[in-house]
Amino acid sequence: MCIISHKYKFIFIRVRKTASTSMHVALSKFCGPLDIIAHIGDKDQLESKPEQNNWKYLPSRNAVFYNHIPAFRIREMIAEQDKDIWDNYFKFCFERNPWDKVISQYYFQYQTSTYKLSRRGITEPQDGMSLNKFIMHGRLHHFSEWRVYTEEDKNDDTIIVDKVFKYEEMNEAFNFLKEKLNLPCNIMMPEKRFKGWTRKEHGHYRDILTNEERKRIADVFHKEIKEFKYEY
Repeated sequence: MCIISHKYKFIFIRVRKTASTSMHVALSKFCGPLDIIAHIGDKDQLESKPEQNNWKYLPSRNAVFYNHIPAFRIREMIAEQDKDIWDNYFKFCFERNPWDKVISQYYFQYQTSTYKLSRRGITEPQDGMSLNKFIMHGRLHHFSEWRVYTEEDKNDDTIIVDKVFKYEEMNEAFNFLKEKLNLPCNIMMPEKRFKGWTRKEHGHYRDILTNEERKRIADVFHKEIKEFKYEY
């Protein structure tokens, strides 16, 4: 998902498991009839506005600002209309501590299962996918969002947005954005976080992950950990 606000000259790019749906709803309140609000793809879209702007097709080709669109694709699509938009608008997203992010992703995918977290990991849920299996034998690399805010070329790790805020420092980020974008009021997240209900347990990841799991996540998300100085 993305939001492109012409009035306040910003581009918000979604990163999974960083409260991006709630952020989408909060930022959409500042949008007008000419702004672009990419479709979320689920019932949460009903909370954002203006609904008629969920899909914006470009006149030159059958293209759309789709859900989970990466920054380099937004840049490419904008260039067809007005390259100055990408160059001059404030482009931002959020990233999250990978160890916490992986646990959140697990809950989101297996939200209907019955399980309990502990220092030793997780008991087998009904579908047989334990947290350990999810981390050690699953396709964990698919949940890295590094390419969402960097160059398309996998050999180029240049961050192409103006700012990647930390999920853990959201309040500070909101204060910065209000001043930077000259927003008329504070950014107010929905009272109830979207998709927050999927995570039943909110224990600290150090009390949940084994040493083996910790190392596996560190290996897969090594670029994010190094760039944003995340520590276990």
